[in-house]
Amino acid sequence: MVIDDIKSSFKNYSLVVLGTILKALVGFGCLLIITHILSPADYGRLNLFFMVTSLGSILLGWTQSAVVRFGKEEMLEREGFQKTFSSILFLFLINFSVALALFLAFRGKVINYVGFTHSGFSVVLLFPLYCFFSSANQILLRFFQTDGKFSLYSFLPPLSRVVQIVLLALAFSGAIKGELTSILWIITVAEIAIFPVPVLFYIRRFLPLKLSSSWTKEILLFAAPLFLSSVSGYILNFIDIFIINHFLSKDMVGYYSLYYKLFEYLALIPSLTISITYPIYTTLHLEKKDNLLKQYIERINPVFVFAGSTVLGIVLMFHREILSIFGSQFTANSGTFAILVFVVALRLIGHPVSPIFSTHKLTKQAMYATVIMSIANIILDFLLVPCLGITGAAVATGISFLLATSICISLIKKHTGISVWNGYPQILPALLVLLVAVSVDNLPVRIILSALLLALFYTIAKRDGIFGEDTRYILEKIDMPAPVKSLVLKFFQP
Repeated sequence: MVIDDIKSSFKNYSLVVLGTILKALVGFGCLLIITHILSPADYGRLNLFFMVTSLGSILLGWTQSAVVRFGKEEMLEREGFQKTFSSILFLFLINFSVALALFLAFRGKVINYVGFTHSGFSVVLLFPLYCFFSSANQILLRFFQTDGKFSLYSFLPPLSRVVQIVLLALAFSGAIKGELTSILWIITVAEIAIFPVPVLFYIRRFLPLKLSSSWTKEILLFAAPLFLSSVSGYILNFIDIFIINHFLSKDMVGYYSLYYKLFEYLALIPSLTISITYPIYTTLHLEKKDNLLKQYIERINPVFVFAGSTVLGIVLMFHREILSIFGSQFTANSGTFAILVFVVALRLIGHPVSPIFSTHKLTKQAMYATVIMSIANIILDFLLVPCLGITGAAVATGISFLLATSICISLIKKHTGISVWNGYPQILPALLVLLVAVSVDNLPVRIILSALLLALFYTIAKRDGIFGEDTRYILEKIDMPAPVKSLVLKFFQP
């Protein structure tokens, strides 16, 4: 039974994973066009706009986590989502009214902070429109997740990116004016474009509205503790550019924003790992096979970390050439990008953390670790950015992730007995290639030295038994596309 569940885990998450990959690929294309249209300073202003509107999105969308729990509960009673939708809509409209009132009261200061050259109606309207539709879409997508419509849940976000890239291509060709306000309108229109899909799909199950005060109260009580996590996540995402904008300039915000965006794309590596392993952890834990779960994690974790670290090492080899794709002006601070690439390796160490915390109901401990990471990031940014510039922000991010990951791994060992510390030695390939990448300008020399280091560490890892038969046996039981499985298992040949 356990092996069957493990084999089906890849299929269960394949739509979500594929949707995530498609969204990332099309999003990468959008990013490529935007950086060729906008200057680094304007790209910095674009991201300051997202920083401001994301604050509003937290206020509007912090109850979205309740949709799955209460929507499923309502599905057991009836076919529709009337009570859940009515409560979520009621709270959403109240929150939007508050956010809109605050924005209108301080719109001059907000627009000036972002750095718009004018405060006309087209600029003022952008803020509430983008905030409303991006937040509403996130909530509505949760109903697809609740209802098991994973194809729609997974592929609507990439569809929005497709609309965006088509319009951006028109701006790049000159058919649409290629300036900051136009780019923001394109991104907003792409959000509006997918809004009718979930509304029309579920309109009969949303209506008639049935607002229940007790149901609304339960949703509030459930979602309230997660509001702090949302705020902590917001701080982690935007504290760097907030402090860079405070101490430095808009073009420095633009440089760092691009590097951090690429960092987020690379962070899909640990995220996809979680998507594959999470159902396995859940199945083993629910079937009370915690000893098997412990063995599984302690055998597989070093493999995932080493494999991810090797991929990141290859990215580090070519980090300057990758940045040049977005325009030669973005290669000026390539060392900062290299440090952020290494930070992804630190995230790889902690890839089992989220599934283990969820399956063992340690969400409170996870929240504490996130809060500590946020506080550490703020303090380190204020200390390092003034003296090291945007490189200081990257270092602060890395130290914060290392601190939080170490705390989480210690908590996991304390509460479950599972050790994840064996992932740390496996980031050495990425660390050493990082040192080569930032110190060697000559590309052929950089490639040769990095390749030798990666080959050396693969030999050492194989000698130490990371690619042993027992690990191969576990991987064989995970159902994945045949070409992927064949490639993975080649590394486990005796």
